[in-house]
Amino acid sequence: ELMRDWLSQLDEVKRAVFLLYEVEGYSHAEIAGMLSIQESTSRTILTRTKQWLRDRWNQERREVG
Repeated sequence: ELMRDWLSQLDEVKRAVFLLYEVEGYSHAEIAGMLSIQESTSRTILTRTKQWLRDRWNQERREVG
């Protein structure tokens, strides 16, 4: 439930890159083609999005624990 909420807070491109790569298993080259972005942009977006999600997770753990 938390993950769904956090993903809904992402903009469309960030959410798409994350889901296409992590859930659907597409490569960065495929994602770049689908979203009309550069492959390096897809990699950067994924890295930053994963860090943002980790930060949310750590914050949640501190608040609960």
